[in-house]
Amino acid sequence: MARVHKITRSNKEHTCGHVPTHVIPKGDPYLWAKPGFRTRTPKIRCVDHPFRPSELATGLNAEPMAAQEEFDDTLGTLYRGDYDGLEAAVDAFREALEAYRAARQEALDAWENGNSQFEQYVEEAEEALGYLEDLTIDPFEEEEPEDADSEEWAEWDAQAEDHWDEQITNAEDASASVSL
Repeated sequence: MARVHKITRSNKEHTCGHVPTHVIPKGDPYLWAKPGFRTRTPKIRCVDHPFRPSELATGLNAEPMAAQEEFDDTLGTLYRGDYDGLEAAVDAFREALEAYRAARQEALDAWENGNSQFEQYVEEAEEALGYLEDLTIDPFEEEEPEDADSEEWAEWDAQAEDHWDEQITNAEDASASVSL
């Protein structure tokens, strides 16, 4: 992963790599990094838009890291009770991890006598995928009460909110358990 450098005072005007229309004026602080091998031009960001780990990684794990970041972002933006959206986010993250595991397995299979480093990568990918394999999204299936002004409605609504919060917490825990 590339090292991020922080410059406290810019000597010239720069453009933020996250928001291309955002200009970093002369004298303002900014961040720069050179991900990759022998990269000539640095990536520049303003301090309001710091680098994400997936943007600094250049290996095969950059894609699943980006998928994990997108998954975490999606969890924060889902509407309460959007179980289909939550399931789609889990599926997208799971597919990215499966593609990563397949790429690592293909690299290991290319070695005739095996390779301990690639074996470790495959094990880590399978472990990460295991956390999402165990994650199941259960929609709240209790029927709504007919009388909207009753105490039953308030209880049902509280149960629906608790169930949603539990599903989101389970998804956040599964994502936090994945390390690449």
